[in-house]
Amino acid sequence: MRKIIITLVLFLAIVFVILRLSELKDIVTTLQHSNFRFLVAAVFIELIWLFNSATDYSSLYRVVGLKEKNYHLVLVATAANFVNVIAPSVGIGGMAVFLDDATRRNHSTGKVTVVGVLCTYPGLHRLDPSKQPECRGNNGCHHSSGDRCRRGIPVVPGL
Repeated sequence: MRKIIITLVLFLAIVFVILRLSELKDIVTTLQHSNFRFLVAAVFIELIWLFNSATDYSSLYRVVGLKEKNYHLVLVATAANFVNVIAPSVGIGGMAVFLDDATRRNHSTGKVTVVGVLCTYPGLHRLDPSKQPECRGNNGCHHSSGDRCRRGIPVVPGL
């Protein structure tokens, strides 16, 4: 069954390329007229961004007590970013890639979920009222000095 699905996907990809051959020619023409230095710079910046994304995951993996090589996390983070671009789902599709990898490597899926949520929603720690700044009475709040200010708590979509 799996071989049939892979064969079907490859067949559909070939049909897609054949049907969109004129668009591929336009892309090649555009790339031929482009400035090569800017293309190289764009690829280099993209690689830096992917490595930075993987190091974010690496640091959070260490926080929750998981050990993983940076090279492996670059591959998984790249796959997760690809899934998030192809199937926009507020980061949940990319988190599924990490959860699948955690299952294959016998990591705690709960810990990986926490890592995924913290990477997807980086401002989530601000929801903790103990992390809110104290109200000084001069920012439009009506709290006395020393009380925790609840203004400015971000609304996180999807939670």
